[in-house]
Amino acid sequence: MDEDKGKELSLLESSLLERISRVDVINQALVLIVLGLACIITPLLVPGDNFAEGLIRDVGIAILTAGVLGVGYEYKLRDDFVENTTKNLKKVLEEHDDELVKHLEKFRKSGLKDVHESLTIELLEENFKKLSPRVRVLQTWTGFRDDGFMTMLGEAAQRKGCRVEVLLLDPMSEQAKYRADAVDHMTERGVRNDIANDLKELTTVCSQLPEGCSIEVKVYKGHPGIQLYDFYHTKIMGMHWRQIRSTRGPQFEIVGPETTLSTRLDKHFESLWWDPSTRDAQVALAQYDQEFDRGGTVSAGSQSARGEPPS
Repeated sequence: MDEDKGKELSLLESSLLERISRVDVINQALVLIVLGLACIITPLLVPGDNFAEGLIRDVGIAILTAGVLGVGYEYKLRDDFVENTTKNLKKVLEEHDDELVKHLEKFRKSGLKDVHESLTIELLEENFKKLSPRVRVLQTWTGFRDDGFMTMLGEAAQRKGCRVEVLLLDPMSEQAKYRADAVDHMTERGVRNDIANDLKELTTVCSQLPEGCSIEVKVYKGHPGIQLYDFYHTKIMGMHWRQIRSTRGPQFEIVGPETTLSTRLDKHFESLWWDPSTRDAQVALAQYDQEFDRGGTVSAGSQSARGEPPS
């Protein structure tokens, strides 16, 4: 109701301003007409020099013509101008609306719903509350380790019929070095340690789950092209940018599960999940602990030992 009243007041104000403007123009035109007539009549009433009389008469005719044209423009030409301008503007807006509708339809079919500036634990928590039948994580390391993310995964695993799959970068993969080189203020050992620490944390969470509940955890060796937090009907996808960590860049919210982008992301995840080089997380963690002699502690070389957001 308030919005309708506001529109009515706006239209009333616009109409009032238009009327005031029209009256002002007409008054000025009438003044010119009167002044022109005065200049034409005066030489007839007060005879004088023929040259002066002719000059005053000519000026009067010019002023009278300007006044008549002013009144004519206000009553006829302006209305035609406004009508033509309104038609052309309406046509442009209709064409623009059609183009906008086409783009929106493309977004709807692809599944793109929203774009977020970055990934936050609040956004993830909001999606965990939707109680989806499946949760998938594809990352270099999970991130948000000190923000309750692991607990959320454990709670999801305990829901009846919910399948939880986590796919992290293999700490022994060469990609860990390449990712460390690409992100500012990260070291190769720091990246490997963050992955290993998350695997250890996931192991702890899994050990505390009731019988019949589990979190499947694997590690992959391929290129970490994207990050993915999949809640079945909603997916949060980010890119692995240079200089910044993926969670600090734009995040694309995609709805599904049968839209173009959602289907493509499912195939991407499953391709990595079943890739011959992908292996059980415990095997990779044991190899990492043995090779680097970590003994379950975080190396001093880690730049993000307290669970920094993923790269």
